Amino acid sequence: MGSAAAGVCIVTAVGHRGLSSCLSVMPRPTGTQAPAQNTDFSDGSVDSPLVPNYDVAVIRLAAPVQSAQPIQLPAADLQLAPGQALEVAGWGRTGSDTSLPASDTLLYAHLQYAAPFDFSNPGAPGTCPQPSFTDTICAVNTISGSNTCAGDSGGPLLVRDYITRAAVQVGVVSNGPACDQHAYANYTDLRRYLAEVAAWMA
Repeated sequence: MGSAAAGVCIVTAVGHRGLSSCLSVMPRPTGTQAPAQNTDFSDGSVDSPLVPNYDVAVIRLAAPVQSAQPIQLPAADLQLAPGQALEVAGWGRTGSDTSLPASDTLLYAHLQYAAPFDFSNPGAPGTCPQPSFTDTICAVNTISGSNTCAGDSGGPLLVRDYITRAAVQVGVVSNGPACDQHAYANYTDLRRYLAEVAAWMA
């Protein structure tokens, strides 16, 4: 899943996070190093928490999608406050059981932004419960516990303008622990990749 950013381009996640090989993965920026590829989130841990994840890609369509309303990408200086309302959408499973089918209905969840994990004060209110990559947004659900699951990778994480209520895509569904055991997940922070996305869409 992804979101239409300019009518002919879809901003989504890289294949190793759950997307099929239907696109060409964009190259990692020159001079950067790949993170560990065997990250295991099943116990809520991260092998290499202080590196970027680079889980972002752009799919270029053969023709514009006439019926889609393109979504805005964030400004580089967009600020998120702990507890700020976010939304996510996806067609993924509704639980970790691999026998569950993907949803045939587009599902939504209302989330809250969580500040990065605080190593000096683990479990501090308003922070992510586990460390993650340096280029991700942590979002939690302190109300219903709903969040993303397998099959949601590449979908949009949205924040709404306070005045116009227009949706802005601030992130892309990336990874997280077992979805029916933890109420948080990690999303690629598109504010970190605006230049790359713009170049890929040019």
